[in-house]
Amino acid sequence: MEKYVELRIGLVVVLGIAIIIIGLYFSGSLPFLERGYKVYVKFSYLGNLPIGGSVKLAGGLKVGTIESVKENPKEGGVIVILKIDKKYKINRDAIFLIQSASLVGEKYIDIVNYTGNPPFLKNGDIVEGQSAGSLTEAISDVYSFLKKIINKVETTTNIGSTLDKLVLSIYYLEMILGEINKNKGYISSSLKDISDITTGAKESIDDLKKAMKDLSISVNNLEIKKINNTINSLEFTVNQINKSLTNTNSTLNVLIDDEVGKSLRRTVKNLEIFSKKISDDPSSLLRFFK
Repeated sequence: MEKYVELRIGLVVVLGIAIIIIGLYFSGSLPFLERGYKVYVKFSYLGNLPIGGSVKLAGGLKVGTIESVKENPKEGGVIVILKIDKKYKINRDAIFLIQSASLVGEKYIDIVNYTGNPPFLKNGDIVEGQSAGSLTEAISDVYSFLKKIINKVETTTNIGSTLDKLVLSIYYLEMILGEINKNKGYISSSLKDISDITTGAKESIDDLKKAMKDLSISVNNLEIKKINNTINSLEFTVNQINKSLTNTNSTLNVLIDDEVGKSLRRTVKNLEIFSKKISDDPSSLLRFFK
């Protein structure tokens, strides 16, 4: 009878020890009996990543769980400890991302660039993860991007408007020069009109050059070279006329100079082409950006 009692006690003890061992095994508290290995992934931002969440391959096959999270005081951010099932060997150059099944779905760790080729990650290895941006950051990025696009469209529209004003100014200037060529006595009464027009044209040229610079347009583009060459040519011609207005003796010769007239006519034609192109399709200028 006494032996029977001892046997029962022994069985209870053995059963208790077995239950404890099994519990420790499934909880992962026995390193030598672990079913997997741990990988430490550094993140700067988690975005409500849940402990106990899934670790997946390419957003599909579950290969592990998120065991815990701890701070990373040396580098900032946090370290997420992943428990990877031992039957899955992860190559060292794999990428660890924080993903979400949907906009409001639970987040998980996604392993991409998985090849299954050595060298493999081992227990205790530390890798860099790619953090998930917050919704606020995403909205801010989109807003900044849209703002840049809007600014470029507005600047492009301003270029079209400036070109229109410039074409009109040069038209008036060409008309006055034509009258001067017909009637030399018309010069004295036209000097002020010419001065006003060239001053306005110079201001339009300055605005146009600034707008082109603000848009950071590539000078390697053929169309942009044409626009810049036209602007430079017009600026030279207008400066010539402005300079002549300060010298009464040379005014007549310069204003009736046929080369000046030809230069203005070429400039007007080029400006008309560019102005019409941009007026018809303001977005066309945006296609010249690099």
